[in-house]
Amino acid sequence: MVVERSKSMKRSVYSKNIRRTIFGSFGRYIAILSIIALGVGFFAGVKNTKGSMMETCNEYVTKLNMYDYRLVSTYGFTEEDESALGDTDKVAEAEGAVTADFFSADRDGDSITLRAHSITEKINKLSLKEGRMPKKANECVADANFFNTDDIG
Repeated sequence: MVVERSKSMKRSVYSKNIRRTIFGSFGRYIAILSIIALGVGFFAGVKNTKGSMMETCNEYVTKLNMYDYRLVSTYGFTEEDESALGDTDKVAEAEGAVTADFFSADRDGDSITLRAHSITEKINKLSLKEGRMPKKANECVADANFFNTDDIG
C-alpha cells in the first residue's frame, strides 16, 4: 500500500528535520554562522577600503607635489636642459635635483648604502615629522623611518 503525502506534510517533516539538525548540534551551527559572518565582514571591509586608500594616496601625492616622471642622467642636465623640458606643452613644472649614493656604517658597524637627495622647492616636497628644515650648508634632513630624535645630535 502506497501512501501519498501532501505538500504541507512534506514541508513540515522537512522543517522538523532541519530544526532537529540545528538544535542537535547548536554549537557547530553557531560556529559555522560565525565563520561566515567573519568572512562577509572581512570582504566588505576590504572592498570598501580601496576607495579610502586611493583618496588618501591622491591627497598625499597632491600635497607634496610628487613628480610624475623622473629623468636620470649619468652625465647630468644643465639649467638650459631643465628650462627646455619645462617649456614643453605637456609639462606643468620641471625642476632639477641631485642625488648621490654612498656607503656608511650603522650602529653595529655594518656597511649600509644611503642615498642623499637635494631639497627641491616646487616638486617632490618634504613632509617634516619633527624639527625644522636645514638652514646651513652643513645641515640635512633625516628619514623618520630610519632615524629618531635620539639618533641625531
